[in-house]
Amino acid sequence: MELFELDINALSKGKKEAFFILYKKFFVALCLFAQKFSIEKEAAEDIVQEIFYKLYEERSQIFHNILTLQSYLYSSVKNSCLNYIRDEKRRKLRESYYCDEIYNNDTTFINDIIENEVYRELYQLLDEL
Repeated sequence: MELFELDINALSKGKKEAFFILYKKFFVALCLFAQKFSIEKEAAEDIVQEIFYKLYEERSQIFHNILTLQSYLYSSVKNSCLNYIRDEKRRKLRESYYCDEIYNNDTTFINDIIENEVYRELYQLLDEL
């Protein structure tokens, strides 16, 4: 069964063979498309697999022809890539904030220890007088 012979109705009925053909024909192209958003290969593959999973879960959705299905796939990958980029940016920002916070807390902690040790030694010297 070729791409142009792909029965859209078979997809909406959940026929595994039709879905497998669709997956086989589009997976690599969609992964390459996702990588154009500067996304690593593994993340791109995860995104595309998630799109196919959602498509399979929502297989009752009617596509009128292969072009509307293709448009859906590429639009979904684009939107998922943009969401991934946004989420990664937020994650890196939070990570940077927490690293700075930990560093500042460590610095404060060390300064507190030094200050307390200076006071302890001062009191010890005053007691000796």
